[in-house]
Amino acid sequence: GDAQLDVVRTAEGGMTVDQLGQLVDLFTFSGEKVKVVEICAQRLVDRQNAFKLYKHFDFDSDKQKVKAILGK
Repeated sequence: GDAQLDVVRTAEGGMTVDQLGQLVDLFTFSGEKVKVVEICAQRLVDRQNAFKLYKHFDFDSDKQKVKAILGK
């Protein structure tokens, strides 16, 4: 949980939406998954593919949060 999020916070460099999706899938709880997107949003190198992230979330409310974070 928190320790994993701390590791995500310290990671550097850009990442693709697919890589972020794989990272999101490592977390169990939806709140943590949304937090990962929040932490990594500025690192995305292919933001135009952000819609691919939605499949990594089960709840519409989480999908809306991700959409808001990514400004889409």
